Amino acid sequence: MKLPKLFLGTTLLAISSLSLSVRDLSAQEPEQQLACFPLQVIGGSGEELSKTVSPPSVPLFNNNWNTDFAVDARADYDNYVATLTPEHDGEYSIKMYLKYSNNTTDKFYDQKVVLSAGQPLTISATPRRNEQPYQVNIFVGGLVSVGKTYRLTVEGCSQESFRFDTDTNEKFDR
Repeated sequence: MKLPKLFLGTTLLAISSLSLSVRDLSAQEPEQQLACFPLQVIGGSGEELSKTVSPPSVPLFNNNWNTDFAVDARADYDNYVATLTPEHDGEYSIKMYLKYSNNTTDKFYDQKVVLSAGQPLTISATPRRNEQPYQVNIFVGGLVSVGKTYRLTVEGCSQESFRFDTDTNEKFDR
């Protein structure tokens, strides 16, 4: 079937105009950058932890394989990023969990990895839809990791920028 040239030309013009307008819209979208904020180490001081992996637990002596980071209850993070920087070459057993107030957890990482001293490993975790964890747990342990030292930080990251004032009458600015 032969289409009239006028119909074919109008159709091609309409299609090319549509694709041009879609391209124009995507070009106008601003790139969103993540704003990341360090989380506080629970049971420690500050936002970075340096730790040497202890031997396994025995009666009366616990291991130090778990480290928790506090998530501010007012936060609305899109993801959490843990950065582990080993001070020793070798194999590390690493896990990352998000812990929720209903006593459930989501595991995001569970691997034995070979790391080089000074080369950071970055692990990312995304919270449940419409729910934020109250803690981020990082596990570095097991027999393969005993005696190895590492530095660890965790950040909460968001597409939107916000900040917390350090005053005791803090307000959530968004």
